[in-house]
Amino acid sequence: MKKIIAGMDIGFGQAKVCLKNGDESIKTICFPRIFAEAGRDNRGLNNHSVYGIEGERFYVGQEALAYQDSFIRRDFRDYVKDKTYWLCIGKALIDTGIFNGDDNIRIKRLILGLAPGHFYPENISHMKKTALSGIEFSYNNKICRFSAKEVKILPQGSGAFFSETLTDKGLIQEKNGYKKLHGILDVGYRTTDFVLFEKGQFIGEKEELSEDTGMRTVLEKLQSHIRQKYDKEELEFLEPVLRGQPFEFRGKEYDLSDQVEKLISDHIYKRIEPEVLKRWEGRINRMKRIVICGGGAYFFKNAGDFLKLHKDQIVILPQPELSNAVGFLRFGLMMEKSDSLKKQQKI
Repeated sequence: MKKIIAGMDIGFGQAKVCLKNGDESIKTICFPRIFAEAGRDNRGLNNHSVYGIEGERFYVGQEALAYQDSFIRRDFRDYVKDKTYWLCIGKALIDTGIFNGDDNIRIKRLILGLAPGHFYPENISHMKKTALSGIEFSYNNKICRFSAKEVKILPQGSGAFFSETLTDKGLIQEKNGYKKLHGILDVGYRTTDFVLFEKGQFIGEKEELSEDTGMRTVLEKLQSHIRQKYDKEELEFLEPVLRGQPFEFRGKEYDLSDQVEKLISDHIYKRIEPEVLKRWEGRINRMKRIVICGGGAYFFKNAGDFLKLHKDQIVILPQPELSNAVGFLRFGLMMEKSDSLKKQQKI
């Protein structure tokens, strides 16, 4: 069995994976969780890869953007129970070279994230059972299979805590700091998660910690603006505009930065800040860190007066969209060390 330790954050908008195979270097990958229906008789434009599962065939991720007319929406609430959730994991294992020369992979320890608002026993049980029993899929008509020996499901957002407090080897960076109160603000594609850690442990009610706002809210407002002024545009093509790139339309480029800035202010800063102060009232002043992560964290790098009384506490992690996956891997490595120590103590 390969000694694969993997942290995976398969969100509404993107699939983020961070893994280590034995002594090999850490591998990370991030791609949009987008699907397009694939035909039966080709591999797609420019040899784009085709993934199959349970009788359906898809283009997945960035390559799916080439097939706009064949987009398939898979962003319903319980998407973790959908076959395409596991297909994203299969693609990540393919793209990181884990299936190189092998068609049946057993992951030693798999850490998965689940949005706090979806952190129900039935979802957790389904995810664990599926990962343990294994998933079969095809990659360009080649059958592949993966499963996990051990599975842990953590609330999304908790990975950012471990990313902030643990090293790449799963060691605690600062023992006292690890135990202090941390607030995690995970601004994702569809939800914003508010997560608290103290003494190295998650605290609070998991199922009450998601707010139905995020990057998608801004994208939909931007889409509405573009539809009125220009023409219809798919959400999947607008995210670069949120990050400052011009909007291209009929051979011309348009600067929508002022409109984007207003949308972000109205639907991110002004909605999230009151929620933070309300949910963390009585705790926020004693937090060691307020960690902002997720794809929406980029919006906060020029956030002006957002939580201005707490500027010294705010940390925006490097590559914030990957921070949960990175933290899940570090947590998995910490658990590996803990289990190894327990075995040594029994000898």
